[in-house]
Formats: sequence, structure tokens, C-alpha cells
Amino acid sequence: RIPKVRTGKKVAVIGSGPSGLAAALQLNRRGHSVTVYEREDRVGGLLMYGIPNMKLEKTVIDRRIALMEQEGVVFRTGVDVGKDISAEELQKQYDAVVLACGSSNPRNINAPGRESKGIYYAVEFLKATTKSLINSNLSDGYYISAKYKNVIVIGGGDTGNDCVGTAIRHGCKSVIQLEMMPKLPDQR
Repeated sequence: RIPKVRTGKKVAVIGSGPSGLAAALQLNRRGHSVTVYEREDRVGGLLMYGIPNMKLEKTVIDRRIALMEQEGVVFRTGVDVGKDISAEELQKQYDAVVLACGSSNPRNINAPGRESKGIYYAVEFLKATTKSLINSNLSDGYYISAKYKNVIVIGGGDTGNDCVGTAIRHGCKSVIQLEMMPKLPDQR
């Protein structure tokens, strides 16, 4: 859906995850010229690296990005806003800036032994695996391997479940998942 009329307005979208892509798509369809900045080497944010291929094939993301490019959206990867380009520079170049950078701060647990070796944040584990899988089918070794290990996953949500599935696909020796929330009420 290439816009029939362009407004002449330029918008920078910081982050190419789900919210950044949605904002870029809607702004472009309204006729604004949109440039999306992504600090990673590929567009998609959490969709690309945080969600395992078993749940979301990356061809789906690639297809959507290709369509958005055909519609006029420009993607700039490998640009860390605040380091590679300043906020002041973006404000000079664009009429508006949309911050859709997600949260890169994982939730820590305060427990004895937390600083021990072999304890990782979920997204760190998932991102490394997916990136290595895409780049080299895991042959580069740039991921946190669970092969032959006894794995404990703390958290029972989607991300925790993704970690369980990924650990099993790695060939872990065993996996236990702990839910931090209280038990749901019994059904009557």
C-alpha cells in the first residue's frame, strides 16, 4: 500500500520490534517519510531474536520488512541511537521521533548465589541461540549451550516456556521450570 500522497514530514522510529514496526507501518501509510533505526544487525527486535524459530519463522518477518521497504519505509540497522547518532541530531533531521526501543533491562532475582556461573537472563539465552542459528545453524558456537546440562528455568510465562523448548532442542540432560507466581485457584 504505497501512499498516494506524501505529507513532506519525516519521522524517525527508534527500534524495530513489534511496536516500532507497527508505528512505522501506520505513519508511512499516512504519507510520512519513515526511517526506522535498529541497533542490531537485523530488523525485527524481539520478533527476530527473542522469539525462537519454533514459534515464529523468520521468513514471516523478512516478508513483512520487504513489503514495508516497497511501501517506502527505510531501515537502518547497526545504528545505536545515543551512541552512533545523537538525539539532538535526530531532532534536527526529523519532524518527529518515535521511541519504540522496548526494554533491554531484564528482571533480576535477589537470591543467594545469583552471581554464580551459568546463570543467564532468558532473553540473553534466547537471543544468542536464535542469532547463532540464523547466522550459522549453531556452528559458530556463539550461543549459550544447554547440551548435556541440567537446566532450571525460573518463570512460567511465554519467555520461560521458550527457554524450556530451546534447552530441550539443545539436548539438555534435564529441565525443570519453576513458576514464581502463586498457584491459580482450584476450579469448582
